[in-house]
Amino acid sequence: MNDLIQSLQQQLEEWLLHVPHVNRLVVAFSGGLDSTVLLHACAALREQRGSPLDGASERTLEALHVDHGLSPRAPEWASHCRRQCIDLNVPLLCQAARVAAMPDDMLQGSAKVPEARARDARYAAFTRYLDKHSALLMAHHQDDQAETVLLRLLRGAGPAGLAGMPARRSLGAGQLWRPLLEHPRSVLEDHARQYGLSWVEDVSNADTRMDRNYLRHQILPLIGERWPDWRQSWQLSAQHCAEAADLVSGLARKDRAAIQAGPVPFTSARQCVDGRALIALPPERQRNVLRHWLQRETGAPVGARLLSRVLREVLPARADAAPEVPLAGHRLRRHRHALVVCRELPPFSRDWQEIWRPEKNGEVLVLPGNGRLVARSTAPGGVPSGTTVTLRYRRRGERCQLPGRPERALSRVLQEQGVPVWWRDRLPLVTVSNEVIWIPGVGPSGPASAMQHSGWAFDWYPPDREREPGHCGG
Repeated sequence: MNDLIQSLQQQLEEWLLHVPHVNRLVVAFSGGLDSTVLLHACAALREQRGSPLDGASERTLEALHVDHGLSPRAPEWASHCRRQCIDLNVPLLCQAARVAAMPDDMLQGSAKVPEARARDARYAAFTRYLDKHSALLMAHHQDDQAETVLLRLLRGAGPAGLAGMPARRSLGAGQLWRPLLEHPRSVLEDHARQYGLSWVEDVSNADTRMDRNYLRHQILPLIGERWPDWRQSWQLSAQHCAEAADLVSGLARKDRAAIQAGPVPFTSARQCVDGRALIALPPERQRNVLRHWLQRETGAPVGARLLSRVLREVLPARADAAPEVPLAGHRLRRHRHALVVCRELPPFSRDWQEIWRPEKNGEVLVLPGNGRLVARSTAPGGVPSGTTVTLRYRRRGERCQLPGRPERALSRVLQEQGVPVWWRDRLPLVTVSNEVIWIPGVGPSGPASAMQHSGWAFDWYPPDREREPGHCGG
């Protein structure tokens, strides 16, 4: 057993102690040198008595090949992977991954390059394939890590980015493991020569127009001539950055709890931050907690320009303003003193209306492009059972009358009840004979609101809320 196989065995044994429920090890197999070495080493462990993959372990070894369809040689690579897996007696699944054009994070304002879009599609395929008993093994090595850290440094990354790729993390329902990160590429090349392995070469890897290839072929060889131990030094720096990132993340979680906003209508508590409490923090902690919060809400990286825009444009805006900033399929908005993250909303027709006569508790009406409305039985104060209502959106000039209050303009009532600006035109109104009799999240309206009816109340679930209906406060 050579050093690489022995190191792989020790690494897998250590990680499996932390997640003993993992019984499927899946190698991400492109057919290139790195993944070929990893798959071969894993297959060799099945023959080693007492290894994590030997016959007594009841763990399975599989391979997953993702075909992006970007290269004319893709079918040839898939065929090569099938032959290799047959030779190694490893089950192989080939998955096609659709590489769609998608916007980059909103800081860049440009389309992602094909390599980044292919990576997104590849990881989406991995995520779909994994379950809670699975660990995906990827063949990233020390040179890959160094390239990643340098690229991120050139792009202005902070401690989390400069920590590089983690050796293990969750991915979908399963795990993602990189057991070769401590080995330079030269060790993988030695293994491939020792065992006479064959692999495919992607000619695009030599294209120095791509940033990573330019570093690999032009910059890092020069660094290696002057500083032969640069890989180990950068790896140590990445470890220091990982520790710093953990400390920074802990501080962000603490600050996030301290700036929790009160309830905002039709919005979950985790989506909100109190802008006044945020401003009270030192500037560096403002940026830190904002980055932590926004990344958790959107799942996308948050750069310095976005943070600067939030702190410069959104927080200082007038109290009656409604500023917003787009970010990664979401929008950061401000409602009064609260910052709110909402998903981008689908289009809907302002002219829509529908007649409805609820017949049972919990009956649901889907609103085209605008969530759903649920009828629920209520104590006195509801819309009388058997009433046929017309649902529509607001028009200019409507008036309504809340219980015990004089009749007023609907627009004024929605403002006073704290309905955020972006929801006011989408709020479905329950009407009879063109009179507003129920406002979801607010309650009954009109002279009928004072009557003691047992009937229906109506809850609106907006399109970016999946579980809880919205509620308004005074």
